[in-house]
Amino acid sequence: MGRITLIPYLPLQPETLAKIIRIKLDRICQRYHSASLGEVQVSYCENVITWIAALCQMNQSGARDIDQVLTRHMCRCWQTICYRMRTVSRET
Repeated sequence: MGRITLIPYLPLQPETLAKIIRIKLDRICQRYHSASLGEVQVSYCENVITWIAALCQMNQSGARDIDQVLTRHMCRCWQTICYRMRTVSRET
């Protein structure tokens, strides 16, 4: 018979989830900054981290949902803002 090793699932502590969210947001901010050749500097506040963490806790999936939330909500918002900023800067 095969042996099974059980690994208990423990939800992430809020501080740990917030650290993971910060790391991922910092990477996205850096990516936008690099892609815009330094023209766009994206930043965020603590409320964004709290909001993302709350969305991740609703489904009880924890860190697995962070990428999904960032893709669905944050990246689309930032893309729209960056596009508008470029459009305005070209018009002036």
